[in-house]
Amino acid sequence: GLSRVQREIFIGSLNFWAMFGALGAQWFVDKYGRRPTFVAAAVGFIVGIITTVLSQTYEALLVGRLFVGIGVGVGLAVDP
Repeated sequence: GLSRVQREIFIGSLNFWAMFGALGAQWFVDKYGRRPTFVAAAVGFIVGIITTVLSQTYEALLVGRLFVGIGVGVGLAVDP
């Protein structure tokens, strides 16, 4: 299992990466439009969930969380 600190980092990392997703969403929306941006966010979210579910190591778990966080941040910035 994960240690207490690893669980805290895992849980908090979603908000951390969502912040960067939200900040970068404006550029993506201006360049490609809302719908493609939202689709890209959904794809990133799905990739992150699959990565998280299939992860065998803590590092892979965090990589999945990165994709989920960015997808959540972009999705919330594009369509609150």
